[in-house]
Amino acid sequence: MKSKYGGVTENDNPMIKLHGVAAVMRWFKARCTHMTRKTIETDFAWQSRFHDHVIRDNRALNQIRKYIRQNPGQWHTNDYFSA
Repeated sequence: MKSKYGGVTENDNPMIKLHGVAAVMRWFKARCTHMTRKTIETDFAWQSRFHDHVIRDNRALNQIRKYIRQNPGQWHTNDYFSA
C-alpha cells in the first residue's frame, strides 16, 4: 500500500503529528543537526543566542528591514571587528 505522506518515514512522518510553528522548527533544527553531524561536520551547532521571530505586522517588518539595511554600517563598532 502506498504511503499517504511519503518520505522515508512514510505514514510515521513526525511532521503530521506536530502542532504549531515552534514544534515544526524544533523538529527541523533537531533533524538538521543530526544529519549534519552524521554526514558533514561532527561539531556542528546552531548559532548561540539566536531566536526565531514571527513577523506579525507591517510595522515589525519595516523595523526588521531597517535593521538589515543599517546593521552592516555598525560593524566597526562591534567587539569582534578588526581592521
